[in-house]
Amino acid sequence: MKAPVLAPLLQEAYRSADRAISDRLRSRGFDVTRAHSAVLANIDIATGTRPTVLAERAAVTKQAIGQVIDDLEARSLVTRVADPTDRRARLIRLTAKGRRLVAAAQEVIQEIEASVLEEVSAGSMDATRRTLSALIQVTSR
Repeated sequence: MKAPVLAPLLQEAYRSADRAISDRLRSRGFDVTRAHSAVLANIDIATGTRPTVLAERAAVTKQAIGQVIDDLEARSLVTRVADPTDRRARLIRLTAKGRRLVAAAQEVIQEIEASVLEEVSAGSMDATRRTLSALIQVTSR
């Protein structure tokens, strides 16, 4: 039997993990959507991040990231502040509620990884990490 093609497996693994994270966060009382991860997974927690940088990191348009930021701001998870290095620019920063959400997301991710480790060996998990890192290096050239 021919091995499955890597790209579709990666896409499905990402979608499945993203869905599981969102579902578990909702069960903990955080009203988030999978689209919110474009900001939450890419924001610099300590300093905040410019919207253009968030868009670049998430590989989406500035307009798309702007809509997500608007929604997160309406949910009191982020706030816009002046960038101290350039007063014309804005930084997106997590609110206290947003920091609690990110901490909960990190816990959920650790729980999911622990569940995966129950299914595969630590060596397999390490090999997967190395393989994915190599894929990123090869495709980033």
